[in-house]
Amino acid sequence: MKKQQMKGRAPVIKKFPPPRIEIINLIDVLITLVAFFILTMVLPENRGQLEIELPRAEQAFPAANTGEMVLELTDRHELFLNGRAVEREELAALLPTYPPDTPLVIRGDQACRYQEVIDLLDLCARSGLHRVALAVKNKG
Repeated sequence: MKKQQMKGRAPVIKKFPPPRIEIINLIDVLITLVAFFILTMVLPENRGQLEIELPRAEQAFPAANTGEMVLELTDRHELFLNGRAVEREELAALLPTYPPDTPLVIRGDQACRYQEVIDLLDLCARSGLHRVALAVKNKG
């Protein structure tokens, strides 16, 4: 008789349903990550560049970004090589360490003196770098 009474009673410990993985939350996280990586890679040409107002030219050609070095000259006469501030003496020591066929792009602010750009071109030639381009904006 005791066994019959026990069968009718509700169990003291309730069983929980088996755990589930909520896929909707995972999809939200995945979409957020994909959007983040897409947005950080959309404009790689402006990454790491200073706010330099480039001169304008009617016959500007698009740059072929093939891993070139970027030498930037600001309107305050500061030099940056690949986003890192350098002094002129340090630049003169660094440039000869690069292979002669390394492309170099000079991004000079339109407010800087023309003589400064010529000095940089002369320094590149003395260092053995002859694949040098000047960055400009298209007038159109």
